[in-house]
Amino acid sequence: MGIKERTKKALEQIRVVERMDTVFNAMTGLGGARDKGNQVGVDVARTTLDDAEKDTLGRFDGYAVSWFERLSNEATLTGWDVKVGNDVQQQMRAHERRLGVTDKMRRGLHGGVLNGASLILMVTDQKSLEKPLNLDKVKELKALHVFDACEFQPYEFETDYRDPNWRKPKTWQLMPQVAGVVTGRSNSDIHTKGQRVHHSHCIYIPGRELSDRLRSENNGKDDSYLDSAWDAIKDMLSIDQGGAVLAQEMKQDVIKMGGLEAVDAGALGQVMRDRMKTIIAGKGLLGMIVLAEDDSYESRAATTQGYKDLKAGGKSTFAAVSNQPETVAFGATPGGLNTDGEAGRRFWDRVVAAVQKTHLLPALDKLYPVIIATMDEPIEDWRIEFRPLGTLTPMEQAEVHNKNAQTDRIYRQEGVLAAEHIRKSRFGEDGYQGILPVADEDVVPTDPSRAFAGPQGRSVLEIILQVATKSLPRESGISQMVTLYNIDPIAAEDMMGAVGTSFFVEKEEVEPAPDVKTPADDLGIQGGESD
Repeated sequence: MGIKERTKKALEQIRVVERMDTVFNAMTGLGGARDKGNQVGVDVARTTLDDAEKDTLGRFDGYAVSWFERLSNEATLTGWDVKVGNDVQQQMRAHERRLGVTDKMRRGLHGGVLNGASLILMVTDQKSLEKPLNLDKVKELKALHVFDACEFQPYEFETDYRDPNWRKPKTWQLMPQVAGVVTGRSNSDIHTKGQRVHHSHCIYIPGRELSDRLRSENNGKDDSYLDSAWDAIKDMLSIDQGGAVLAQEMKQDVIKMGGLEAVDAGALGQVMRDRMKTIIAGKGLLGMIVLAEDDSYESRAATTQGYKDLKAGGKSTFAAVSNQPETVAFGATPGGLNTDGEAGRRFWDRVVAAVQKTHLLPALDKLYPVIIATMDEPIEDWRIEFRPLGTLTPMEQAEVHNKNAQTDRIYRQEGVLAAEHIRKSRFGEDGYQGILPVADEDVVPTDPSRAFAGPQGRSVLEIILQVATKSLPRESGISQMVTLYNIDPIAAEDMMGAVGTSFFVEKEEVEPAPDVKTPADDLGIQGGESD
């Protein structure tokens, strides 16, 4: 058979795959369906982990436990601020402490990323949970309850495309595993029949978010982050188990028995067993190796070559799928003079900040309107800001406080903030915090350090005296005060008062202007001098 015939037959037997990036070799199959480098396909029959598997991994697997606890703890560790007025802020903090908002959000986020979804029920004084929550009638938010993914499921989906909740659950069916969570009655059949709750009473915290289509196919919930990371975790566990086997076989005993050439072949097995029993008995009873004259014994160390590379590859894969730098996931200390540790920490902070925005912020935006509805004063202008991530060293904290103090002093001197507002904002009941919003009606008192002192104060008084004695027009005097001494026009008008309009004095009655002593003099602050 010639080359043409063999090529034609090969082409008939091989399913040709059109490729644009290489040349198909009809003889070897390279570049076609028989290419061994082209055999990886997508397993469309793959299923997600079930609840029991996720519970087991979330409780006992060290990689999964540290991953999800680290994420949920750090996302809620530094907390957040609800930007409202000072008086309302204290009342808001009291509600947060009473309801345990931070802890409930931490638990909800942990359950969401682990199981794919969690639900927080807002228990108010509204009797019917099946009807939409009416914020205008809510007077009290009594409690927050967190439910795992296995404790709730959609009862009805929203079918009206004009509703913002379209294609999402309209009503949830709650099936708590502890009696009385929703109704407070231990004899309730809620844990057998369930309780239908309108979605407006609930805060849904997602896991790895799916599209609306996939979420509807997934019983109204998102996926667990474990589903996409399971292969990497499984590989890490296999490598760890292989390392454990190597550790148990690090030392291998080698015994060479002599004189066996003279033993009959039929009795060879029995002779070897008898000698091994003697050696084992001697090692166990006497702590020594008993050998015959021609026997020899040596101990060899098992080789672990390649295990370190396998472990490093597994770590890199797990770090990639979990979005955790190795310095964070495994506590690895970067060597040399590189900045991998700092860069890894910044990357992880960005991951946590993204989770705060995508998972926590929507939940908080749904919770705080209910809290605000129960407060005495209506609040329309409010917002949530997450505090900076990370923990500062005492030296870094001192530097931050020093810079903030300098900024606060400038705000105080320029009349932007009052000292009392700065004190309440920075040193409130919850410790050192940021500056709270200023209400429109807040009055900022005059700063003594900005008062005129010395020659500058005398010059201003001279201008007023000149206006009083009709030596200088009133408008010119005010203009000089504004231009030469940078006094606010309204303040210059107030300082001039009735001088130049209804109040005048004779020149003979005028005495030289005395030195003006102001509160700034008591503080030792020198005012600007004017020629």
